[in-house]
Amino acid sequence: MYLCFRKQPLSKGECQEVLRDILDLQKKVYHCLDASLCYEILAESLLTCGCEENITLAKDIMICDAEEERQTVAAPSAQGITPKVSHEQTVALVLKAGQEYFNSASKSRDVSLDLARKCFQLIEDVPTTIQQELDLLSAVQLLDDFHVDILPLQVRLCEDKLTLISKVLNSDDNSYKQSGKLLELGDLLMIYAKSKEERTGKILTLAAETALKKEDYSHTCRMCLQLKALGYAPGWQVCQQLATDNNFTDYRARMELLSFSLTHCQPDQISSLLKVRNQIMLQNMVYNSEDLSETEQEKPGSQEWMEAIQQCLQQRANLLGGDDTPIASAPIQHQKVQPFYATVVPSTEENKEVSSSFYTAPERAATREPEWRLLRCIILYHMANLPTQASTDIQAPLGLAIASAQDDITVMLAHLLTALEVEKAEKCLKRLPQSAITLQLAAYYYAVTLFTRLQPTITTDTVNPCYLYPPKWLIKATLKVNSQLCSSEDNKLLVERVDEWISLLQDFTQVSMLKNLGKGVDVSRFLSDEEYKRETILGLAMTLDLTVLEAAVSMATQYRIPVWEVHMAYLEFLFTDSQLPVKSVEEKLKETDTLAVLSSSPDEMAQCMEKSVYPSLAGTDHGALMFYYQVMAGSGTSLEPCGLKPSVHASLLRKIKPAAPGLDYKQLFEGTADPLDVLRSVLTSSNVHVLAKLANKIPAKEGGFLESSEVYRTFLLAFFWNEEALNSDLLQDEEECSERFSACSEFLPRLLPSDIITFTDNVVFHSQAPVKMHVESRIAIIKDVLNFISKSSKKQKDAKKQDSTTLTEVTDWLEKSLRHLQTLTDDVIVGLRESSEGRERSYAMVYDLSQGEADKIRALVVKMSIDGTPLDTVDRVLSLAGVQGYSVDHAAKQALREILKHIREGGTAHLDPTSQLVTFLTNVRDCTQSGEDMVSVKELLPLVHDFCADMSVSSDKQLNVVKLVQQHLDVEVEDKQILLFCHTNAMATQNWGLQIQRQDMADDSARQTLYQTLLDKSSSVEQFQALVTILCMWPTLPSSSASEPEDNSWVQVLSARIRCCSQGDQPDADLEKDVCCLISTMDSTGQLFNKECTEHLMELLVGVDRTAAAAKVALLSPYEQLYPAAVSLLTKSYSQDEITVDREALDLLLSRHLAAQVGETPLYRALQDHVLESGMPDTVQETAQHLATAGYSVEAGSLTACSQMSHPTLQVLDTALHYVQQLWK
Repeated sequence: MYLCFRKQPLSKGECQEVLRDILDLQKKVYHCLDASLCYEILAESLLTCGCEENITLAKDIMICDAEEERQTVAAPSAQGITPKVSHEQTVALVLKAGQEYFNSASKSRDVSLDLARKCFQLIEDVPTTIQQELDLLSAVQLLDDFHVDILPLQVRLCEDKLTLISKVLNSDDNSYKQSGKLLELGDLLMIYAKSKEERTGKILTLAAETALKKEDYSHTCRMCLQLKALGYAPGWQVCQQLATDNNFTDYRARMELLSFSLTHCQPDQISSLLKVRNQIMLQNMVYNSEDLSETEQEKPGSQEWMEAIQQCLQQRANLLGGDDTPIASAPIQHQKVQPFYATVVPSTEENKEVSSSFYTAPERAATREPEWRLLRCIILYHMANLPTQASTDIQAPLGLAIASAQDDITVMLAHLLTALEVEKAEKCLKRLPQSAITLQLAAYYYAVTLFTRLQPTITTDTVNPCYLYPPKWLIKATLKVNSQLCSSEDNKLLVERVDEWISLLQDFTQVSMLKNLGKGVDVSRFLSDEEYKRETILGLAMTLDLTVLEAAVSMATQYRIPVWEVHMAYLEFLFTDSQLPVKSVEEKLKETDTLAVLSSSPDEMAQCMEKSVYPSLAGTDHGALMFYYQVMAGSGTSLEPCGLKPSVHASLLRKIKPAAPGLDYKQLFEGTADPLDVLRSVLTSSNVHVLAKLANKIPAKEGGFLESSEVYRTFLLAFFWNEEALNSDLLQDEEECSERFSACSEFLPRLLPSDIITFTDNVVFHSQAPVKMHVESRIAIIKDVLNFISKSSKKQKDAKKQDSTTLTEVTDWLEKSLRHLQTLTDDVIVGLRESSEGRERSYAMVYDLSQGEADKIRALVVKMSIDGTPLDTVDRVLSLAGVQGYSVDHAAKQALREILKHIREGGTAHLDPTSQLVTFLTNVRDCTQSGEDMVSVKELLPLVHDFCADMSVSSDKQLNVVKLVQQHLDVEVEDKQILLFCHTNAMATQNWGLQIQRQDMADDSARQTLYQTLLDKSSSVEQFQALVTILCMWPTLPSSSASEPEDNSWVQVLSARIRCCSQGDQPDADLEKDVCCLISTMDSTGQLFNKECTEHLMELLVGVDRTAAAAKVALLSPYEQLYPAAVSLLTKSYSQDEITVDREALDLLLSRHLAAQVGETPLYRALQDHVLESGMPDTVQETAQHLATAGYSVEAGSLTACSQMSHPTLQVLDTALHYVQQLWK
């Protein structure tokens, strides 16, 4: 009792003290009690005291392990206390204490349960009774985890512990998912303690039923499969419930559970379960996981559901029989059989590798073959005595025939014969890849069908005699059946089908032979695709093997393909891909008699050769081309390739081949290039005569044919300007140049007059002639040609070949060229040619190559004028060229037009038209100032006027042009008025968008009106600035000198601008600068504001808080009365916090001698710093004198001291006074 009421647990020493007291009391008072009972009393007290620490102390006086009891020797310990409670009594005491704690617990989380577990855990060897109590404690904990509200004592007293499992399943919605915990709870509660299988089965059944009620089919299935694996027979009911639930869609699991239910159900339930099982199998086989509508799923046995199954069955049948895709993935080359029969059929030794899975039971095949599912559905329908459509019964064997074709073609034949539908069987046979065995199979099928119809069997167990004959014999017999036996149209059709398939077999056999030759023929496609068949036969003809060629000819005859096409393909191959020399090709054609066959259609042959053979021939392969044209000519064609007969081409090639082996004959005649350019690369002195004779057969690029003169001319130019001459300075040697031309002159008699001109021009005026040849050499060549013409004029007149150019024209042209060459020695041209500037050298080059042609000279002088070449040089060039009716003035005007055009278009990254204009105007000004009258400025100004009048040109470009003209040209008064108008119009357009007329500026009155209009339209800083510019540019307006501020035009503009600034719409940072600049400008021109106008401007500026500007306006004026106000305004605007002061204002104060007036103001410090920073001694001395005169001696002395770089310690009052005394000496 003491221990129960004690709040603090006993320590080990206190426990030993209590034990000693009990033992002393037993020895002294209770002699009748055994000492061991004292230990039991103390142990029981410690176990039931309700304190975990005391319960732990009880272990020290108890034997908690039976093994320990056997090994322990009853002897006192070091403390004098020896455990006396036996193991048996210890277990009893612990059980009693633990059960009292457990039974007294008021809830599953009661602390008493922890005390009970503490007691039970004292026993180390855990006997059965203790383990049962521990299991009960764990069971109570699990029940609490499942949210079951029950007293621990109720759990102990519950007779049917299975009801606790039911409570768990009912109390927690997800408890059925924790089957592991449920089974653990069953083990802890010792439900059906004698049979673990019964306990597991009962619990899993309850959990499965609960999951099924909650429609958790997957979890129900898992538990039902556990029941099945356990073999728990009473679980068949829940398995049957799940399997028959149509919402559960796992077909395999349903069938497995139904099988289990059929095994363990009551006998009277077998029939209904079998019916459900068949319906489920049927539904799965037909639909294969396809969903039915809700109305069709009302119940498995309803009539609506069965009708839906029937419809899906028909769709599956149509699908199996309606596809046109090939049945087998590869051609069937052998007759395969089941491995069991391989030894019986000698020809099928290789077929032993066939997988036996094809011949397994339908249950295994149904999982992967839709055809088996169709058949099984039909069987299930028939087993259930359900009606099926006839078409479905037919399509089933057809589908199986298709499915078995790849694995066993004999089985396929059996299914086709079962279908009894010839037309549909025909479709299946056509879907087979073509091979010898499939073609024989098709013929055999129709033969068997015919004989079974002619001699049908009477009974089903009788074999028709036709099956006893070999297939080949039966097929031959079918072809010999006479028309009397085949009285019906169906039987006649069967005979025709046999004949067709045999014909295909023969074709296949022939093609297979070709395939074995390694030609890559697709046999199946050859038999079915007519176009491929034709291309294959023609492809076989492209061979050097005569045997293959003969086979191609034979096949072409058999398949009604023109033999002509075969020989044409052979001819193309020999020319293009055979790699044979021409001689061998000729021999091959003779050997095969190909040309004789092709000559039957000569024009068609020529067209095919031109289309297929000609593009593959190289233009330099003269031998092949010559034979090509010989073949074409031999055919007798009327076609004329490139405008010539084939025989002519062959004749030309026969002559060209030895003379010019490198000549591209095709390029020469195709017209894609200039034939003279083609000839140039091969012309030599040894072949030029041959090629010149052939010139009249070579088509010219412009039409017609070449002349021999053109060939000679081309040769001479190639000879004179050969690679050596172009890449060296060889022709600068006059002797070498003369000798080279002398060699050319031998051919001059062969040239027509026009070609003489062309030849001479291309020699003397070649693009490299100015660099590679001396002018003297070129002049000598012209003279030699003229000499030749004068000597041979009579011979040229008698010549048969003449052109439109006469000798007189040639002479005139050459004399003109000679005069032009002679001008090249002029100092101006020599100076340009020898100039260090590349631009001037280019002028000389252009002039040289122009041959004196007027258009080229005009373009040259315009370019020179634009680039700024002195106009006297331009004039000299014009005079040398002798261009009539064209002067420097014309060139200058054209140059200005070009420059203005470039300005209008905006120029480019490499062209600055503005710089060009400045250069041009400067050049014109220099010319006019030197007294020369080559260019009239008056005639240039209309171009400027037109430019300014062009509305498409931006006003800033127009304004810039006018400014440049005014800056660089000295114009007369009338011309200045024109420029003034252009300038004003450009500014008015740019700033006000206003186009003005000449009358708007005719006199002062008109200008005053225009000024007033522009002033009224002005509202921005830019517009006011432009208006001031216009006033400065114009002659002085009468209103500009008005004394009243309201009438003075300058004051009006400035006042309007100041008022605009006061509105605050936009900042006007340039206001002060522009106003002061304008006043300074007017002062320099003698136009001064009077005092009233000046005061008016000051008031306006002060009104907009521009006090510094107002002061500067006053200081800029000559009115001394306004200076004190200016000083006051400057002082007011200046603050000591400002870092900088307006230097212009300080300069104005100094220039007006107002230093003394600011001597006592904060502004003086800034003025002094400004004077010192200027570094001008005169300014310092003058300022100091003014200060001293005004009585500011200290300030004057300080300024002088500072200017002389005195140390700051010396800049004191005495020093300053000393400097003042020195200043006045």
